Amino acid sequence: MIELDRVYKYFPSNGVFAVQDVSVLFRPGEIHAMVGENGAGKSTLMHILAGALAPSAGEIRLDGKPRRFFSPADALEAGIGMVVQHPVLVPEISIWEYCVLGAEPGFPLFLDRKKGAQQVQTLSDRWGFGLNVHWNTDGLTVSQRQKTALLALLWHRTRYLILDEPTAVLSAQETEHLFELLRKLRDEGIGIIFISHKIQEVLHLADRISILRKGRLVGTYAVGEYAENTLFHLIMEAMSGKEARKDLAAAARETDYPSLQSLPVQNESTEAILEVAHVEVHEEGYASLWDLSFSAGGGEILGITGVREGGLETLEQVLAGFIRPRRGTIRFGEEDLLNPGGPLRVRALGGVYVASERWGVAMAPQLSLWESLVIHAHRRYIRPFLRPLQILDFKALEEWVQRIMEQAGVTGSPYQGTHSFSGGQLQRLLIYRELQEPCRWALLSEPFRGLDFENQEIIIEQLQSLARRGILLIVMSTDVDLLFRVCTRILVVSHGRIRLDRPLPTTEPTDYSPANERLYQDIIYAMNG
Repeated sequence: MIELDRVYKYFPSNGVFAVQDVSVLFRPGEIHAMVGENGAGKSTLMHILAGALAPSAGEIRLDGKPRRFFSPADALEAGIGMVVQHPVLVPEISIWEYCVLGAEPGFPLFLDRKKGAQQVQTLSDRWGFGLNVHWNTDGLTVSQRQKTALLALLWHRTRYLILDEPTAVLSAQETEHLFELLRKLRDEGIGIIFISHKIQEVLHLADRISILRKGRLVGTYAVGEYAENTLFHLIMEAMSGKEARKDLAAAARETDYPSLQSLPVQNESTEAILEVAHVEVHEEGYASLWDLSFSAGGGEILGITGVREGGLETLEQVLAGFIRPRRGTIRFGEEDLLNPGGPLRVRALGGVYVASERWGVAMAPQLSLWESLVIHAHRRYIRPFLRPLQILDFKALEEWVQRIMEQAGVTGSPYQGTHSFSGGQLQRLLIYRELQEPCRWALLSEPFRGLDFENQEIIIEQLQSLARRGILLIVMSTDVDLLFRVCTRILVVSHGRIRLDRPLPTTEPTDYSPANERLYQDIIYAMNG
């Protein structure tokens, strides 16, 4: 059993108590969910337990004995491991080599490579990970890296697994497979700590649920002791500190939150402005695309879903300008998006991009928040009389950064490293950074990743407002439920082809009519067909 006793975490760089006086128990053979709004302290608390952060005060007890972890390696030796939101793997080695690091078969006399690969492959197959352990870590997708990180912990015989937002980029089928795995691990006596914003998910998975709010533990509930609807409202009220409201869209409208009024108003055209025709891609490390064609018009919110390894990630990279198709055309209005091509060409034609991969693509972890937020805007803030010298107008840039932080509802110094902010805060900042750019169309991949319910509704309202002004929005996500809430049309990409193209109903997402149920089933079938 793990006991956290009156744990605190203070960050002197921004004067914030991220965790305050938290006491909670984690038991073996149990799935314990940690939920809370963005910035509630969930990830910070788990990083303390996993040895990545030292507590400012308080005690950790493992099986009744006080423990202090000075590194993740210390925690792993004690049987506690964590899969973070964005796993960073050792580059240029195989999956099996990554998994056995620190517990190599045959070490210290020699490394039995054949035995190591066979044993890791057997472990992967046993739990249905679908990984070839000889694959290189450099070419793995986000979900494959997540599976690899989890496989490594299982290899090290971890007794307690911490999973931080593990379903954020998984399809419905992948999520169910993960849940089946976690239930099996629980039944074998492993303790699972599951961090999530998705309340309905944890209600179906967890044995107990703890809620954090503003760094404090506000309640722990045993799932089996409450009716599902009752527990849902108890959790929502505990998370928000106010009575849960049925009309969440109304709740978002009532929130004192700045709107994007500064964005340029676009011509409200419904004609096709983006045309993708007969695109074919065969790029090493990515799923192939085969004769893929679709179009989208101004004012449309087009949802694109599927399994990321089935072509969804490839299509994202193509539309963002990072992969050039082997054949086919992509046109925005009268302009050829592929000539000369590349991400700068996409932006020159009024495109903005929120990447599914936050670290290394959307933001650079080694930079400050200020540097990450001005990565595109700096081109527009050059002093006019010094333009030949490319001298930046730092005062204007500082005002621009402050405006984004205010709109995203994020406090703190922009000169701190990006690692000082929670995943939900960074996601909001990324969305507002991109939507502050002069845009005619936006590619948003997994835009709701890491956002709590209330912030999801706020962003959805902003996207709908932009669509009403004629801007084309392409939302790529493995979360079909979210696409139902925001999109007007949905495409399903599977095995490199478009398997389904349907308009979405204008009814409320909670309208489970037979027609909506059939459409939902058709989408899930197409994703896996």
